[in-house]
Amino acid sequence: MKLKFWNLTSILSIAVISLLSPTTAFKSAQAGPSSYQRTCHSEKIYTAYNITYLEADCKNVNGVSIKSQLQLLGINNKDGKLIQNPLVVATSFFPTCTAINVFQGNLSAYCLKINRQYYANNISLEEITNHNGYLAYEWNKIIQETANKIGHGHAYYSHANEFNSSTHSPSQGTMSKIAEDILSNNRNKVLNRDFKTLGQGRAAYWGKIKPSSYLGGYSSYKGTIVIIDPSTGDMGTMFIPSRGKTYFDNLR
Repeated sequence: MKLKFWNLTSILSIAVISLLSPTTAFKSAQAGPSSYQRTCHSEKIYTAYNITYLEADCKNVNGVSIKSQLQLLGINNKDGKLIQNPLVVATSFFPTCTAINVFQGNLSAYCLKINRQYYANNISLEEITNHNGYLAYEWNKIIQETANKIGHGHAYYSHANEFNSSTHSPSQGTMSKIAEDILSNNRNKVLNRDFKTLGQGRAAYWGKIKPSSYLGGYSSYKGTIVIIDPSTGDMGTMFIPSRGKTYFDNLR
């Protein structure tokens, strides 16, 4: 059994955890392929204490190879098929898959179906980069793409009027920016930020924002909820609940 190494990867993970959530962050709706394999080699996947890690030797800016580990998130076995879910949940495929291998950013495995047969899989790891010798998720890109999807979807068409200031109504771009600031915990614009994981791979974020900070005019602070939901085409929604923080606290 391998132990987790407390290196820069771990430090970066802790920083992201404090920024986003108890388990880290989430996958974007349109995540791109990883780039770490261009400057890393000797990839492997292992599990320790029920946590699944990607390990590789990665070159830093000086060309020196550093052994790095990164906790994989959101990869699950769904009836024999590997699924990359939003990164609000830990990876759980390892106990029900065999012949697990990773090569140049591609994960392969045979995974157990409900009928007890095994299914062959090959999926690309997403949004993992080499950060000066250490494996890391590209959180800024993930946050921006997810917020953009939410701001241009159901949230805009059903809830945009809730974010009006005294003189303006928000555009889809404004809705996306508000969601991005709440998800990334922009302390210049968001107060009392909170987070919780929900059932079925969902996650909820709470924060108080001033719509006038984005639109001009006048407005008071409004408690806002952003929900990440991987089962929807627009990755979730955002709205201002009439019961405020109580609504958020009662979400399950």
